[in-house]
Amino acid sequence: MTRPADELAFPSPEGAVLRNRNARSAWFDAAARVIGEPGLTPHELRHTAASLAIKAGANVKAVQRMLGHASAAMTLDRYADLFDDDLGDVADRLDTLRAASRGRGADLWRTETSSEGSTEPPTEGGVETRGIEPLTPALQRRCSAN
Repeated sequence: MTRPADELAFPSPEGAVLRNRNARSAWFDAAARVIGEPGLTPHELRHTAASLAIKAGANVKAVQRMLGHASAAMTLDRYADLFDDDLGDVADRLDTLRAASRGRGADLWRTETSSEGSTEPPTEGGVETRGIEPLTPALQRRCSAN
């Protein structure tokens, strides 16, 4: 179901803004006790939603928009420690890329053409061995001239 962006997720019975104190005494605290989480707060659910989004791979800009933060910096200030897990994933992907580029001409700074006389960058398993980003035509010509 699609809802307007400005529609309240939890309106009061009158359709107005539902105040935290009223919601907690009316139904939230009882629901938290039923699920075995007495003392749980609605704001903790907000943190849980952010944590789950980050764990699911959402980038900081997506989390910023989801939470309504004014800037990605604000989101990072609050949740930066949750993005640290990404560093291990990035390192693993870089290791895979490096391993795929090893072999003939694996020197990342290599500028001469391959041994077959081709002007194309040397590749191993479809991965260019001169660097991670594909070379632009202008950079290919420049590298080939060296």
